[in-house]
Amino acid sequence: MLTSEEQPASPEEQALYEKFVSKAFLMVYDKKFIPKVLEMLAGGDDPLEGLAVTASMVIARVMKAAKDAGQKLPGDVAFAGAKEIFEDLAELSRRAGIKDYSQDRDALEGAMFRTMDQLRMILEQSGDIDREAAKADLAMLQEMDQSGQLERLFMDLAQKDEAAGAQPQAPATSEAPPKRRGGLMPQGER
Repeated sequence: MLTSEEQPASPEEQALYEKFVSKAFLMVYDKKFIPKVLEMLAGGDDPLEGLAVTASMVIARVMKAAKDAGQKLPGDVAFAGAKEIFEDLAELSRRAGIKDYSQDRDALEGAMFRTMDQLRMILEQSGDIDREAAKADLAMLQEMDQSGQLERLFMDLAQKDEAAGAQPQAPATSEAPPKRRGGLMPQGER
């Protein structure tokens, strides 16, 4: 993992990240819950909204579980974990034949912003949001957008989706969570 200041993650941050994402994958790929996840991803007539609602709900639940366990998630860890969860759900949507976001980066970017906005609303309603931290996170997203980092993030995701499309995939209803990538940032960026 690299922080926003391009410093490697500490072992503690990496462990928190791994636990955060693993909990989300265990929830999403639970054999009893996966049918509901797929239904939510379809989003009725709007798969972008479906992805945003599903991702924000999963991320919020895992954040609440961490809070209930007395575990504080630093912003960089939560953001990187949320990004991986979002990417995984977008890939699950493609594998399930709901929507292929690798063919529509603008839609993927829009769904990511919707996810962040819905997550913010969920956290505000539960009283778990720190307004100053939320402003800082929004400023970081805007800075990433202006500097082109956000576009690169989505280009990387599209490339991963294209590469994944060439490899055999497990069925969308697989009970096993996807294989972990092993870090907060892709291996080439560590």
